[in-house]
Amino acid sequence: MSPLWTFLPLVLALLSAGTPWRFRGLSLFLGMAGLAWGVLGGMGWASGLGAPYLYLLLLGALTLGLAPYLPAYLAHHPREAHLYGLLLPLFLASMAGGALASPGLGFLFLWEGMALLGYFLITLEEPNALAGARAFFLASRLSGAGLYLAFLGYGHVGADWVWAGLLLGFGVKAALFPFHAWLP
Repeated sequence: MSPLWTFLPLVLALLSAGTPWRFRGLSLFLGMAGLAWGVLGGMGWASGLGAPYLYLLLLGALTLGLAPYLPAYLAHHPREAHLYGLLLPLFLASMAGGALASPGLGFLFLWEGMALLGYFLITLEEPNALAGARAFFLASRLSGAGLYLAFLGYGHVGADWVWAGLLLGFGVKAALFPFHAWLP
């Protein structure tokens, strides 16, 4: 079962970002992506393919729930709406791709893409959000460093260092204690 077809609505969402009907088109295509991810995730989870498909199912449900509210939200941000229309589908694609990627360079690329796009989405919110965006960016750098240590050091460093890298990488992003200080 190939998950590539589930990214087609995101491509359509990106193409609709510059059109006059961009708010409704973006909402429609993100809703389609959420539905596709929900179906693929549900089928994968029911087939016993593991936690990545449960994550995709949850991401699909959240995306499907976000889609109807997007036009009203973007109407309150008319200057940034075009950037939101470009960044949001890419951000969601990096999250979905990260869920399905195997550990290694592909996962790290998607993880860093998610972090960078998340930073840009936070900075678009309002001038007061810059401090939170900087904290998120620094936490993402620390998280990325831990994952680089774990994935690229596997087989070259001891198992304790790999586990420490995984704990640091995922613990910072999940804001586990004592890595929770970056949350606004």
